[in-house]
Amino acid sequence: MRRPKKNKAENILPTEPAQKKQNVGYRLLAALFAVVCIGFCFLPIHVFGKAFAMQEQALWKIVIDIVKSDTKIFGFLPVLTGTSTIGIGASAALYLLVAAILVGVVLCIIALFTAKKSPALLRTAAFVVTVGAAVYALSVVCISAYAAKLAVKFDVWSLVLAGAGAALYFALMLAKVGNVAWLNAMQIVFSTLVCGAAMLAVVYDGHLLSKIMHSGKLVYEILLLAILALALCNLLITAIRAMTKKGLVFDLCRYIVMLVAAVVGCCLNYIMKLDSKAFTLFMIVAAAVSLVQIVIVSVELRCRCNKHCPHKEKAPKPVKAREERVARPYDGAPVPVNMAKERPVVAAQAAPKTTVSAPVTNVEPSQIGNKFDPFMMTLTDEEKSQFVDLYILKCNGPMPEIPAYNVGEDNRQFFNKIFIYLGQYREKIPDGLLAKMYQFTMKIN
Repeated sequence: MRRPKKNKAENILPTEPAQKKQNVGYRLLAALFAVVCIGFCFLPIHVFGKAFAMQEQALWKIVIDIVKSDTKIFGFLPVLTGTSTIGIGASAALYLLVAAILVGVVLCIIALFTAKKSPALLRTAAFVVTVGAAVYALSVVCISAYAAKLAVKFDVWSLVLAGAGAALYFALMLAKVGNVAWLNAMQIVFSTLVCGAAMLAVVYDGHLLSKIMHSGKLVYEILLLAILALALCNLLITAIRAMTKKGLVFDLCRYIVMLVAAVVGCCLNYIMKLDSKAFTLFMIVAAAVSLVQIVIVSVELRCRCNKHCPHKEKAPKPVKAREERVARPYDGAPVPVNMAKERPVVAAQAAPKTTVSAPVTNVEPSQIGNKFDPFMMTLTDEEKSQFVDLYILKCNGPMPEIPAYNVGEDNRQFFNKIFIYLGQYREKIPDGLLAKMYQFTMKIN
């Protein structure tokens, strides 16, 4: 016996509980990045010793030398360089690099065994390692430029590690914020240029820093240190902010403050009579790049404002009148003879219901016919009335997918179509009538 076709919506089983995300890709990237960080410890990098003597040595050997060093700052922290201000800065950059690699490896290992938190852990690891390697590479450039007896040096391997971390961080940005990652990455590059220009402005001329420190004017020294600290904080905040889409107004304020700071730096060259062309040039570069950042974020704000806050509001669409039909109960049994009358009722939104009289429309006898119908015999008087309203008079709206019901004839196609499109018209069919139609369909198929 052939069963009636069912609507596709009825074949859909209740959804099972969603499986926990495994984040296999993030965990594999975490393992790979941990291997890169560990391998970096065995590569030769530039390091400063006493009297700023530069040498190349593996990081793990440098750590052993630091532990064995007798020179200490703050009374307990061993360093390879002296206790001067530049020496402390070089040691701080080295400690930051070691700590960043250690933290990055630990976070990557935790990400391997924590599937749910692996994306956030990997993003944090990439950020920390990139910042540590970039700061160390920048310190090598700045200190070698400051030392008169040294040529400007670039630590290749720390730059490579910073580049690898930045590439991973950018890939994670794309996965999290989409195409906005391109603009965020551009802002990180610009903030790096601003920070590097501010630092090079101070250390490029070897005698400039000593002249500033021995000028005896504490206000100018504080201003200069504030500019450097502001540039570094701006870079860190830009990198952290790159994982979000919001906060453009805050970004605009930061870049404006950085522009003002760079302009103040340019003025310090003339106020303090430093007579340094390099200082002025680098500060101008920092100011120009900050201006570019302001323009970019202003354009972003304008585009988002036009997208989410259009000036012209769309006019509301007119509400169409809904037509309801009221039918008299069908009381013909077993041969339907009496015809249901119908009248339209117009219901407008936010207005009282009014009944509009219309000419009484009688259904022709040929539409139903005076024939014996086995299905109609199974229905109660109420169910007959419901069936006639739905499928003969169609008081509740047309059903173009369902063929006409012919009283007393073969209606197998009619019953099959009802269950094929049951999901579309289910809310119109009373439960009792639906059960009777299903039982009758099972008998005739």
